[in-house]
Amino acid sequence: MESLIEEAREAANAPPKSKGAEKEAEAALENSSKHESDQESISEDEENASDAHADFAAIGSEIDDLLFSGEEISDEIYVRLFVAKLRIQYEYKSPR
Repeated sequence: MESLIEEAREAANAPPKSKGAEKEAEAALENSSKHESDQESISEDEENASDAHADFAAIGSEIDDLLFSGEEISDEIYVRLFVAKLRIQYEYKSPR
């Protein structure tokens, strides 16, 4: 867990990616994976899979705040951190 906490804190303190490069990557992915079968419904988890990196960084920031104020990291935060890392590692294959 210690290395996971450090990774989240680094993600929170990393400089933000440029929006132009991010949009180009999303457009390329979208164009390369369009098919008629893509109209299937997807779950809420699949829709939110792209937010996993942002969630991970936000949790890292929250952990930073707790550590700097001298408070303990709650079990809930540990669970949220672990789930966010799992969502990053095992992203859903986007049908879009």
